[in-house]
Amino acid sequence: MLELPQPLTNYCWDQIIQLDVDAALSEDLNGLNPDNDVTGQLLPANQRVSASLITREAGVLAGQNWFQQAFSTIDKAIDIQWNINDGESFKPKQTLATINGNARSILTSERTAMNFLQTLSATATQTAKMYHLIKDTSCGLLDTRKTLPGLRMAQKYAVHCGGGFNHRIGLYDRFLIKENHIMAADGIENAINKAHEINQIQGENSLSRLIIEVEVESLSELEKAINAGADIIMLDNFTPEQCREAVALRKQLYCSLPQAEDPSTLLRMTKIEMTGQSDIGQPQAEDPSTSLRMTGDGMTKEKNSAVMLSAASAESPAVILSAASAESKDLTRPTLPLLEASGNIDQQTILSYAQTGIDFISSGAITKNITAIDLSLRIDASGKR
Repeated sequence: MLELPQPLTNYCWDQIIQLDVDAALSEDLNGLNPDNDVTGQLLPANQRVSASLITREAGVLAGQNWFQQAFSTIDKAIDIQWNINDGESFKPKQTLATINGNARSILTSERTAMNFLQTLSATATQTAKMYHLIKDTSCGLLDTRKTLPGLRMAQKYAVHCGGGFNHRIGLYDRFLIKENHIMAADGIENAINKAHEINQIQGENSLSRLIIEVEVESLSELEKAINAGADIIMLDNFTPEQCREAVALRKQLYCSLPQAEDPSTLLRMTKIEMTGQSDIGQPQAEDPSTSLRMTGDGMTKEKNSAVMLSAASAESPAVILSAASAESKDLTRPTLPLLEASGNIDQQTILSYAQTGIDFISSGAITKNITAIDLSLRIDASGKR
């Protein structure tokens, strides 16, 4: 498993993975008893085999731990030898792993294990494609809550494997004030002020303060959100040109406030406070690490890896930490909110948005508009014993 970014380290991953796998195996076995695999009973009880996990297409791997848990839950004696790690690219016809063990156990676990690996690798691959398009900008790629039911945490991890970063995990770790909240609260200012009141009630512990994000649909709403003290403002269905106007308006409004510091400096400091990452807001310098580029032959390597960056950086460049959001935030000083673009942004348009000066782009497509990676598990006839 890759080193996790800060928002994901607060969870018990062994338990998450076990629960995911148990639920999936139970769908196949009507419980967790491997003897319920009636077709498996056709095989000799003690027959051992060797199998190869092969991919028919290019992609980025994610989900090794779920794959392994599916086998070990049925039979702890099954041995898996990997030729690749999560976050690394693979090409068509590549052997990803070799599995050795009891034939019944392997065939009982096979489909559940591959379902996880195919789906999570698809998420990582889709993320890597999007991230590659904006990797030379200062804009970060975020996921959303538009995940497959029951696989929220698994897909959040897969996004990390693909070089992307996590938005809020659920409804509990950040205020995200959207159109219907604004309507019910009788205005943006009222909604944001109420969120500030709730944060104040949490007391002096800065770790209790949640980020306040608000969705806006116009520049006039953006102005209200900035003046009310939102931490992050989501620009819903803005065009690239409107995003540029939003960036300019943010600077203009901030500079008019008393005690205002240099906006470029404070924006950088605000990102560091919220992410713990010091290289926010700057294109990554070239280094010996590699990144992924989709070609006709599959994933090839080039400089400046999204995946290597995510693997090497525990504090992800575009992750917004709910826990650390206010650790050094002085609520009495003017603050410079971060800007996030969202809504119908695809591979054709993402770069034009990233070049506007916004801080983040959030995309539901990287977790919901995915096609499972084509994998095959083949038993080696010569390896039967």
